[in-house]
Amino acid sequence: MAARAAGRPAPRGNRPGRSLPVGGAAGIALADVRDYSSAPPADPPAARPPEWLKPLAIVSGLVGLLAFLAVPFLPVSQTQSSLSWPQEGSTASVRAPLMSYAPESLEATVPLAAADTLPEGEDLLVGTVPEGAERYQAQGLTVRATDTGLTVTSRGQAFFDLDREELDEAAAAGASLEVSLTADEAIARVSGFDSEILDEDLRPMSVGVFSEIPEEEAAGLIDSGLSLEQEINSRFTLSATPVKAAAIAVGLVALAVALWCLYRIDKHSSVPRARIMPAGAWRPRLLDGVVAAALAVWHLIGANTPDDGYILTMARLAGESDYMANYYRWFGVPEAPFGFPFYDLLSYMVQVSTASVWLRLPTLIAGLAIWFMLSRLVLPALGPAVAGRGVARWTAALLFLAFWLPYNNGIRPEPVIAAGALFTVVCFERAIATRRFLPAAVGVVAATLSLGAGPTGLMAVAAVLVSLPSLITLLYERLPELGAPHDGPRGRAVAASAAVLLPFFAAGTAILCGVFSTQTIATVLEATRVRSEIGPSLPWYEEFSRYEALLDVGGADGSFTRRFPVFMLLAASAIVAVSLLARRRISGVASGPTLRILLVVFGAFFFLIFTPTKWTHHFGAFAGIAPALAAVAAVALSQISVRSKPMRTFVLGGFLMIFALALAGTNGWWYISSFAVPWWDKPPQIGGVLASSVMLAISVAVLVVGVVQKFRQTLDEARVAAGEEPRPAKEPRKERPRTLGLIAAPIAVLSAITVAFSYASLAKGFVEQYPSYSVGEGNLRALAGRPCAMAEDVLVERDTNDSFLEPIGDVDLADSLDAEGNEGFGPNNIPTEISDQLGDDAEEEEPASGGSLAESDPGSNEAAVGGGTGNGTGSDSNSGTSGDSADGQSDSSAASATGETEGLRPDEGANGSRHLLPFGLDYASVPVLGSYSDDNPAPGELTSEWYALPDPAEKDNAPLVVVSAAGRIAHEDINGIDQSGTKLKLSYGKRLPGGGVRELGTATMESTGSDPSWRNLRLPLEDLPGEADAVRLVATDHLVEEKMWLAVTPPRVPELETLQDAVGTSVPVLVDWPVGLQFPCQRPYGHYAGVAEMARYRILPRHDERPALTPVQDATGGGATGLPDALATSWEVPSYLKDDWGRDWGALMAYDLRPDSTGAKPSPAEIDTREITRSGWWHPSSMPTGEEDD
Repeated sequence: MAARAAGRPAPRGNRPGRSLPVGGAAGIALADVRDYSSAPPADPPAARPPEWLKPLAIVSGLVGLLAFLAVPFLPVSQTQSSLSWPQEGSTASVRAPLMSYAPESLEATVPLAAADTLPEGEDLLVGTVPEGAERYQAQGLTVRATDTGLTVTSRGQAFFDLDREELDEAAAAGASLEVSLTADEAIARVSGFDSEILDEDLRPMSVGVFSEIPEEEAAGLIDSGLSLEQEINSRFTLSATPVKAAAIAVGLVALAVALWCLYRIDKHSSVPRARIMPAGAWRPRLLDGVVAAALAVWHLIGANTPDDGYILTMARLAGESDYMANYYRWFGVPEAPFGFPFYDLLSYMVQVSTASVWLRLPTLIAGLAIWFMLSRLVLPALGPAVAGRGVARWTAALLFLAFWLPYNNGIRPEPVIAAGALFTVVCFERAIATRRFLPAAVGVVAATLSLGAGPTGLMAVAAVLVSLPSLITLLYERLPELGAPHDGPRGRAVAASAAVLLPFFAAGTAILCGVFSTQTIATVLEATRVRSEIGPSLPWYEEFSRYEALLDVGGADGSFTRRFPVFMLLAASAIVAVSLLARRRISGVASGPTLRILLVVFGAFFFLIFTPTKWTHHFGAFAGIAPALAAVAAVALSQISVRSKPMRTFVLGGFLMIFALALAGTNGWWYISSFAVPWWDKPPQIGGVLASSVMLAISVAVLVVGVVQKFRQTLDEARVAAGEEPRPAKEPRKERPRTLGLIAAPIAVLSAITVAFSYASLAKGFVEQYPSYSVGEGNLRALAGRPCAMAEDVLVERDTNDSFLEPIGDVDLADSLDAEGNEGFGPNNIPTEISDQLGDDAEEEEPASGGSLAESDPGSNEAAVGGGTGNGTGSDSNSGTSGDSADGQSDSSAASATGETEGLRPDEGANGSRHLLPFGLDYASVPVLGSYSDDNPAPGELTSEWYALPDPAEKDNAPLVVVSAAGRIAHEDINGIDQSGTKLKLSYGKRLPGGGVRELGTATMESTGSDPSWRNLRLPLEDLPGEADAVRLVATDHLVEEKMWLAVTPPRVPELETLQDAVGTSVPVLVDWPVGLQFPCQRPYGHYAGVAEMARYRILPRHDERPALTPVQDATGGGATGLPDALATSWEVPSYLKDDWGRDWGALMAYDLRPDSTGAKPSPAEIDTREITRSGWWHPSSMPTGEEDD
């Protein structure tokens, strides 16, 4: 049963119970090969394969290889889209936001007579970005006619102009401006004047066509040639032609035949056939139950991974857009060459359900498959010392869980890559052990599928490369069996080698069918270029950035639970490597498989250097390989430790020090997963004492003990060497197997502690959050048929402006804040820059809809692609929760949306304030007072009038008193820590029969969000005494510092409804990528043939996560936020997390389309489409990324 020693010659046959070393390295076969006693007797192999088999293998392998290599270059059918304006004889503005931001080409003709038709004060003849979108207008095309003349600007460059005299002369002559913008040049000309031709790419950002030309002038100008044509960049909307589909089918059939040929060749191996699975493999064991239960429980209550929302949205829109687009970044380029087949599987699964518990089933299955392969195939192959010792099996199981819990409980590809890489190792080890080719060919397919799923699949490629020397030796040794004696003609050897190798080549290139099933070599290369130029993409020599993130104590990337398994893998790798280098073997361990697994780990770390992104979640791919290496390390530790007591102590101290370094990370988890988790934002600690510091002190103490033990041992050895009597020693105690197992168990014990800590943390969060939302609560609801997750627990204000409390007495709401005796507060005592912070990541203004979800509507939500022919984005999609606000827009609202300057409005509000208000508050009726002063800060005090609380029986779904406030306000944060600032109290009382109010007490309202921006302070009505029926505000600002100030609006008791009811499932929404998995019922705004829908809402993560996460999807990187931000203004809808009122869950923003000077909003454009056959090399141009301007 033991493995052969290295260097012993390999026999031609194999006796039962023996393994076959290949390539001169000692090896041990899989469990079924080492023991044939339970296998049925095999028929004696034939002398050699039939003569026809080799030609068939060569032909089928060659046909498959050529067919697969041809797939990326074969023709495809492209849906080419274009936009023509004016539409339907109208010069009205239309919207068509382009996923690529810029069109493929643009041609415009503008009769110069149109300059005299513009309304007073307007100058826009035609543009591709609406007026008011200052952040984006510089990137668009504008043709303007002013009192000074005509100017043509694109991408911030004014490249053609006429002065007023020239403009009038050309207009009188009936001349037209012609503009042509392509990737190669920018041309502007007017007949009779010099043309401007620039050899530059000035193709503009385009979200539609916008003009101030009056409708009554449309017919005449259209007759004179007014037009704008955009050829839209829809190069990625492709489908396979019959030729391409046939090549894929032929290649797959040829591959199947080639693999069958390898199977027939393997039947003639000199080694008897062995069963695939060892005897008893399907019998459940205790450890199987522990691992399976741990995975199942974590599937329900465990934390998710960071990119789950990102990948989910990509998968949800893949069917609609006809390709897997990188939706949130990079101008919507395809995810190819990575993502197949895992992302494609998800795109089919979302058609059944978008619930997290369903979509993560492949991850759960991958975890169970990994443990099955580890326990049944890999550990037995590593030798009897590994397979037969419980400590090795428990070490493997616990480190597997330690990797799985923080890294692999989402829908990122690392879990399936980990399973694929381990399966690749199993296939190649079986090929080497049984001297057969088919398992290795299957392993090649598994390796390429793993690589296709993601860049970390290079780990599986490392397994292939590590096994190549043994496979080459195997091929050489089996040549005589294939009719090519070693001393025979070279042609026979070539033919026999080709019969084996060509099927391998076909297997290695079959992945091209999935990667290029609809895309071409040209589109994939262009997508790769765009991603590389924009980034994040780091060169190989900045690989240290990954480990910087792992050691960062400020976020979830460097959390305790993420650090620990990586540290254990590095320690196990060092232990095994040192043991093999020092002694060339580990007793009872198969050196061949162990060395290959060790090289796979080293190769995986090496290949990580060349991945363009440096995230810590890539370490999740080690979940399959690392446990096997840790099991070997456990055996090596036992053999090292039993030699002396000091060595055992040093081992323990060393691992405790590693554990201390891991504990220095936070207990951070991503987004919702961190709710109510202990130490989610700091390293674990008790009473301010860091657990890492305590563990470090313990480890140092243990190491000191080891030094003392080693000193005494050395002294005894010196005495013996000098002929002296050693110190009297106790009679040595016989070590029992259980004791030896514990000596080898530091990895297992520390892994068990870490795994238990993870379960305890998330279980605590689940219990403490109940009945409010948590990840576990959402998963359990999904199993009960309620899949909408957090959308059922986020409550939003239906109509904020109708919910303000009425002042008691003869006082208007506008005057209710400014009661007698107030000092230091005024309607304009608010810093102007606070208005710039209203939207954080989105541009927020006071909405034209007046802050009501019932009125908010950006207009018709979808561009009509293909002339309304049903391409997935060709019809309106209103949920019934909103109406068109254009008709109901008040003059004051319109002015506030267009006339503000530096955070101020041109007109005064209810109490004389000119400041913009947040959350859709109507400044015409809602007052505001602040205590800010930039020149002479002074103490301030404010006491408002009393407000009557509504009768609970008369107002349903209104559990909160809410006050919109800004500034630094003293409060207790979500962790129970007091935060300093100005004081704002809610005083409550009982109304008296004579008209007065008897004060009963005061309460501090809960605060969320980010100081000093506007936020909604809230207090549950149930926290007030039952007799309280009136409230008022009491504010004091005695902190005479510029940054210490306060601004408030009157209290309100709004009626709330769930986000699910308010937003619905059919309205297009921009769901930010961090939150996508928690809002699976909200429909992400779609895109087809290069044209996107207009989002009606946006769902954001909590404030502290936005600075680091939302820039990924901003306009700078061609992200998903740029298009709706260019077309619309936005405002935050007040929202709260049910039963966890003080929690900052995130935010809901509502979009309002930017109107033109008449108040009209752009309607969706009619997009024309046509099908064109393109070659695989077709490359119309390089997409502008913005990097060209740097």
